[in-house]
Amino acid sequence: MNGSVDLIDHVYGATGDSIDKEERCDQAFLNMGVHARDVLYIGDTVHDVRLARKTGMDICILRSHIGWE
Repeated sequence: MNGSVDLIDHVYGATGDSIDKEERCDQAFLNMGVHARDVLYIGDTVHDVRLARKTGMDICILRSHIGWE
């Protein structure tokens, strides 16, 4: 959009190659050249909260009717 502010730099999600979210997050930090403390993690499960706490990210929990937990 013309004149808009970019709020999201990158979006990472599950891949068929890796089920280890911590490893994927660490790789994303390296790829983007950022620290976990500079990242907002958006998740929908208690597992996402644990991951964010473990890696040092802030977290936003999304509650919806389509989540599995």
